Amino acid sequence: MTTQLANVRDVELTLPTGCIYSEVGIAITKKLEFDDCEKLYTCLRSVEDSVQWAIGDVLNYAEKVYGEEYSQLIDPLDYKNDTIRGYQRVCERVPLVNRLSPRQIPFSVYKVIAKYDPKEQKKIINKVVEDDMTVKELTTYLKRKEGKENEIETAPPVVAMDLISDFTKNMKALLEKTPLKKWHVDS
Repeated sequence: MTTQLANVRDVELTLPTGCIYSEVGIAITKKLEFDDCEKLYTCLRSVEDSVQWAIGDVLNYAEKVYGEEYSQLIDPLDYKNDTIRGYQRVCERVPLVNRLSPRQIPFSVYKVIAKYDPKEQKKIINKVVEDDMTVKELTTYLKRKEGKENEIETAPPVVAMDLISDFTKNMKALLEKTPLKKWHVDS
């Protein structure tokens, strides 16, 4: 079974007359027909589900057309820079034809498969849909496929133990340098 890729519906991002959008909600200033309510709801759900794709695609476009000037679009208070670059990286590496509706496959799956070439991405997407995989299941599947399944199983406990050990050593060194009577506790 092959999944139809790019199986998305186009949604027009237009608010009906009498609707004022802000970042805290929508003010509806006149009676809307039921069809208008349905279109508005569909539009907003689509935006909610696909905002990472939209942000990444817009910023990639602006970077290509305007060069470094595009960075002025990014408000450092909105998102962490790593988040924005992550959106851009995934959008850059996953072509539109390989993207399914976010209701079928979440953006987090594409973060995992972005490193593969588009042809391989299609195969992986089909596998994810056919087996109804979670991101964790996909990651495990790909590690096994690449012969790296042992890395998953042993890495986290070893890393955790190293962190605990380092923390303990650092705390001992700090306590030796700074006697407790010098520490102040405000109540």
